[in-house]
Amino acid sequence: MSRDDYLANSRAAGIYMQTFTRERQGGFSETARESSPRKGWNGEGVDEAHDVAMSLWHYTDEHFLNCRIPEDYGSPEAFASALQSFRGWLIRVRDQLQEIMDQAGDRIALTVPITFNHVKDTLFATDETLQQLAEAGKELPGGVAAVFGAAPTPMEKVQEIANRFPSVVARMRTRRSTRPPLEIADEYDVQYLFQALLGVPFLDVRPEEPTPSVAGGAGRADTLLKPERIVVEYKCTRHNLEAKELRKQIADDFLLYGAQAECDRLFVFVYDPVQKLENPEGFEDDLTRTIDGLDEVRIAVRR
Repeated sequence: MSRDDYLANSRAAGIYMQTFTRERQGGFSETARESSPRKGWNGEGVDEAHDVAMSLWHYTDEHFLNCRIPEDYGSPEAFASALQSFRGWLIRVRDQLQEIMDQAGDRIALTVPITFNHVKDTLFATDETLQQLAEAGKELPGGVAAVFGAAPTPMEKVQEIANRFPSVVARMRTRRSTRPPLEIADEYDVQYLFQALLGVPFLDVRPEEPTPSVAGGAGRADTLLKPERIVVEYKCTRHNLEAKELRKQIADDFLLYGAQAECDRLFVFVYDPVQKLENPEGFEDDLTRTIDGLDEVRIAVRR
């Protein structure tokens, strides 16, 4: 198969998803509007169904109403990556709504099965589109990996946000003369901004997610990307925080998350505005290692 044939078949897959979205958008928007608890719906799951319906409507409208390659997605690989992230969210909310229906029985709100069917149909369409993309790429050198392997992995997406974080902070400091600059003062500010940036490539960003007890202690993950099974932890250096203490904090994170069933990967972002770390590259290299219970660990120090 030539590259031109591959692109033509990938474009056809995009048209399939685009057609599905356009045909269903009216139903998605109607369900989102009419499922509001303010409409007087009674029963279990009213709020959850409305939240899912709103997210489904807005996200498909923003990302899949137009699926042309290269006009809307620069490559088949970029399109496949967007679909895979979306698929993770669809599976999570499908299971959430199914659990509500199983537990509520006759007490279920009528909006829950309606929203559930929208999610289920959208998941079918997403899987079909991904299958078409896989078929389009299987004759290329490298096979299906040429389609799905070339797109950035979820950890690479987090890495890209870490790489750009200092430039985002710099832009926030430059405001109109009458407005004070937006400053990153501590670890909480780092977490707040980084989580906001994670919301661009990821649908399901969960802040302060509780973690089970490990070795007598428990806590909260700074950020959990549940479909991707990634925990993101944040550190911010200050003048009275020694590198030794920072290493200990990260080692404690290794112990905690290596024993968690919900995550396979850990990304630790260290923001070093006071340049406390004399050798940030060496710090990264020393702590980027194989950890029992985790498939991948990355440490990123940025100033």
